[in-house]
Amino acid sequence: MGIEIRLEIDDGPPKEYHFDRVEVIVGCHPFNDLVVTDRGLSPRHGRISLEKSRLVYQDLSSLLGSVVYNGENSTELAGEGCNLLTNDTIILGHEGRVRLTVISFAGEEIHDGDRFPLFQRSPSDALQRLPTPLRTLLVDSTAQLLVARGLTDISTTLQDIVDSILPASHASFVLPQGEQGFFDKVVVCDAAVRRPEYLSPDSSALVKRMQAGREIELVPRGSGWDLNLPFVEEGAPLPTLLGYLRVTTETRPTEESIRTLAAVGAYIRPMLLMLVHVDALQHEVSQLKGENRYFRDVSRRHYLFKELVSYSPAMRRMYQELNSLLDSESPVLIRGEAGCGKKMVSRALHHLGPRRLAMFTTQHCGELGEQDLDIELFGVAESNGLERSLYRGLFELAHGGSLFLDEIHRLPMPLQTKLVRVIREREVRRAGEESGRAIDVRVIAGTHVELGNLVQSGAFRRDLLGAFEGSVLEVPPLRERSEDIIPLSEHFMRKYSKRYGLHLEAFSPCAVERLLSHSWQGNVRELQVVIETAVMKARDGLIEGKHLDLAPVA
Repeated sequence: MGIEIRLEIDDGPPKEYHFDRVEVIVGCHPFNDLVVTDRGLSPRHGRISLEKSRLVYQDLSSLLGSVVYNGENSTELAGEGCNLLTNDTIILGHEGRVRLTVISFAGEEIHDGDRFPLFQRSPSDALQRLPTPLRTLLVDSTAQLLVARGLTDISTTLQDIVDSILPASHASFVLPQGEQGFFDKVVVCDAAVRRPEYLSPDSSALVKRMQAGREIELVPRGSGWDLNLPFVEEGAPLPTLLGYLRVTTETRPTEESIRTLAAVGAYIRPMLLMLVHVDALQHEVSQLKGENRYFRDVSRRHYLFKELVSYSPAMRRMYQELNSLLDSESPVLIRGEAGCGKKMVSRALHHLGPRRLAMFTTQHCGELGEQDLDIELFGVAESNGLERSLYRGLFELAHGGSLFLDEIHRLPMPLQTKLVRVIREREVRRAGEESGRAIDVRVIAGTHVELGNLVQSGAFRRDLLGAFEGSVLEVPPLRERSEDIIPLSEHFMRKYSKRYGLHLEAFSPCAVERLLSHSWQGNVRELQVVIETAVMKARDGLIEGKHLDLAPVA
C-alpha cells in the first residue's frame, strides 16, 4: 500500500500511479518521483507525503504556486503545506492544466523496507569473507578501480561484480547534486540500460534513514526490489552520506547474497569514496568555469553601450523598438548589414532588460563544424562515445539569461531542429542523452541575409523563422544615420587614444568632410578600423584628412 494518485493534463487521458513509499516529489525535473514536463511547473514543484495517518501536500516554493481543491473550497499555496483527503485535487501551476487527484492512501501500511547490517571490518577482512571466484574477480579489478578518473570509468566493472552476486540485476550509483543536495544524479552501471528514468531518486525519507550509514535497506519497487547500500564518510561533526549503490532485481535477494554484497561494499568503499570526491570536484570545476565566464562578462559592462550612439532618427526608432521588447520573453531576430552593430544591440537587449543579472553568451554559427557546434550549444553527456567528458553547453550556462546566435542563417539544419525544440519546449538535450533538461534562456539571433528567401530554397526552417515573428529589430546601416558618424568617430578617437597613451583632441574640417562623404559599406566596423589607424598616424593634436585611409572625395 502507499499513495495512489491520478494525473490529468489539459483534456488528455488520465493516468493513475501507485507509489509504495511515504513521499512523492512532483515537478518537471527528469529525476523526480513523478515527472510532469509542463511549462507551468517548477523543477520541484511540490511534495506529497504520508505523516503517520495523514496525507500532506507541500508546495516547494514553486514559481506559479499550487491550489488544493476539496470539492467546495480551494486553498492557494506558495511554499505552504496542506492536509489532503481522498478525492482532493491539487492544481499545479497556472490555468488548471495539470491536476493531481488523490485516489487513496494508507500510511499505516507503508513498508519502509527490511534492513541488514553493513560489514564493519577492514577491507582485507571483507576480502577474506568472500568466496574464491568473487575474491579473484575483485583482486583483478582493483587496479582499474585505483586508476579510474570517475565513477563512469568503473561502472562496467562494478556491474560485472554485482552480476556475480545477483544475476539479472542492474546497478547504479545515486549521488547528491546541486546546492540543495537532492539525490538526483544517477550513474548507470549496466550498459544495457539506456534510459535511467526508472532510477528516479528515492524520497528524502529513505535518504534520511540511510544517513547513519550502518544498514543496507531492501525496498520493494513495483514488481521487483531495490537493494540500497550506503557509502558514508566518517568525520566531524556528523557522518556524511556521499551516495549509495542501488541494485535493482526482479526477485527478492537472499540474505546470503545481501551479506556478500555488504562485504564487497566494505572492500571497495575507500576507492568509491575517492571517486565520489573526484566526481564532485569535476562538477565544481565545471561550475566555476561557467561562473568565470559570467564575471568576465560583468566586468566589461561599464563600457558596453558607449558605441550605441543614437542621434539619428533611424537609430532612435530602433531604440524605441528595442525598449518595447525588453520585458518580453520572446526570441528576437536582429537584422542588419555586416558590421552595423547587431552584437552590440543584442547586449543592450540583455543588459537593459530583466535578465541583466544573469549570463549573456554569444556564439557565431559559422565558426565551428556541425558536431562541435552541437556540443558547444547543447552540451555532451558522459560516456556517449564521442571520447569527451561531461560538458555543459551554452544554453545551460546561460540559464536565466540570454544567448546571442550570430549569423543564424549558417546554423546547420539538424541544429535548427534542436533550436526549435529549445524555443518551444524550453528544454535542452545534451548529445548522447535521451531526456531533456529544463532551461530558461532568451534566444537572440542575428543575420544579414533575408531568411525568407532561405526558407523558400529549403535552407532554413519555416517554423524557426516563425518563432521570431513580431520580434524583429532592424539595425540601420551607417550610411543611413549620418548624424551618428562624427559622434561615433569621436568616441573611437578617445578610446584608442587612451589605449595607446596618445593625446588626440579633435578632427580637422577636412577630416570631418571626408568622414561624412564616405559611403561606409563596412558600417561601424569599418569606421572603427579607420579611426584606430588614424590615431596611430596622427599621434597627437588633430586627426587630419590625410590620416584617414579613405578614398578621395570626388
